[in-house]
Amino acid sequence: MDRVARLAYAKRRQADGDPHGELIQVQCALEDAPDDADLQERDAALRRVVLGPQPRGVHLNWTQGFVTALTISGRRPRDLGGEWLSDALAHPALSQLASVVVNRCPDLSAVFAMLAALPASTAALTVNVWRPRRQETPLAVTASDLACISGHPGLRSIDVVAGEASVPALSLPALESLSLRCVSLLPVDIAQQSASALPSLQALSLYFGHPAGGGPGHDDARTVLDRLPAGLRRLSLGGGWFGDGLCAALPGVRWLAGLQQLAMPYAAITDGGGAALIAKAAAFSHLQSLDLRGNALSASQAAAVVAALPTADVRDQRVMPSASADEEE
Repeated sequence: MDRVARLAYAKRRQADGDPHGELIQVQCALEDAPDDADLQERDAALRRVVLGPQPRGVHLNWTQGFVTALTISGRRPRDLGGEWLSDALAHPALSQLASVVVNRCPDLSAVFAMLAALPASTAALTVNVWRPRRQETPLAVTASDLACISGHPGLRSIDVVAGEASVPALSLPALESLSLRCVSLLPVDIAQQSASALPSLQALSLYFGHPAGGGPGHDDARTVLDRLPAGLRRLSLGGGWFGDGLCAALPGVRWLAGLQQLAMPYAAITDGGGAALIAKAAAFSHLQSLDLRGNALSASQAAAVVAALPTADVRDQRVMPSASADEEE
């Protein structure tokens, strides 16, 4: 909806006695006269009338009388205003909401339940509840949480950073970019995804972490790769203990030829994985970038990988803690 259409809508709302109509007009006028003190005062007053007093844990970005961005960042339940958020999401002022960010949150499941009512205009969702510098347990994003947004027709980007995450089978027809970075993301969560339910996905970033017990092993590589959609252009698979398995399995997947960027950072890739990449270098030669930072390649093997695949980035190789004992158990 452009400015002309919004002003026409505002006129109709004003005729019905809706203060939202005047708010649209005032904010459009402020674009032409941003220093007008009277308009600024009226704008603040109308926003309180239209949506009620705004909770301290909620921040709204307004454009021409409509909220285009919503940030939720409350440490206590009262910071979110109880039912204020669900009431606000049902208001026409949020009908053009484009992006949502969820940071600190005392009741993440309650917030996700309200986010089930996101308008179709919402294209981006960011959830960051990882707290590495705070003496608190990082929050988990559950399958029930993410199920609340499954089926949304307009979401194009989802970025989740959490202590733990479990992922349901998602159905998001417009989703182009999905990023899940967690301490203990499991391959089984990826294995249940259906490529037909994510037909627009082009960029996927998964970080499996290094949980106690070693996390995913080599046998999980094919489980992950077989379920990824064919339209991928950018793929990042980090963490876990199955980097060597990925290197061996990747040349056989059907969608590799269409991939443009591949990253396997901090994935415990050893010289064995490097040898697998070199042996099948032709399968990776089309890549614009190959990120292998933070793995466990020896200096000589890292140099050999770069010689075979010049786009490879092999900086910051390190000795990885062994998971062999855990796997043998």
